[in-house]
Amino acid sequence: MAVEGAGKRAGLERTFGQAKREIDRIVDQIGRGTISEEEARSRLPELRRRRDDAQAELAALAPPAKTVELHPTAVEHYLAAIEDLAATLSYRAIHDGEEIAGALRELIAAIVIYPAGRHEPRIEVTGRLAKLTGADLFPQSSLTTAVAGAGIEPATYGL
Repeated sequence: MAVEGAGKRAGLERTFGQAKREIDRIVDQIGRGTISEEEARSRLPELRRRRDDAQAELAALAPPAKTVELHPTAVEHYLAAIEDLAATLSYRAIHDGEEIAGALRELIAAIVIYPAGRHEPRIEVTGRLAKLTGADLFPQSSLTTAVAGAGIEPATYGL
């Protein structure tokens, strides 16, 4: 449907442009004296009608959709990374800590943690595909707050 709408828009834009150029050409010919006013009067109403009809139909069409075309290999790689991570996440969490970190780095571009005010901190996750498309592929939802404590990383006393 979007392709059909784009084709209709392109046709209307072409019709509008052609009618406008023909009107301009006739006006120029009148100015140079190469066409009589009588000849111009017989041609201009039809051209103006075509121009105005095309302009009205263009205005009635929905604005063109913003589309982003990604390279098929990039899409396949991204989907494969998600499939692999989803299929093996619980196993990897126990056995391959470094491998799971690499898989997550493939998918996540940034994690931003905003400080807490009266509420819990807000955590924003931006995926790599979101960077390419401008879309929010990681919907914001309630995330559990984690507080660093003993056992998360070695204690560094005296620093």
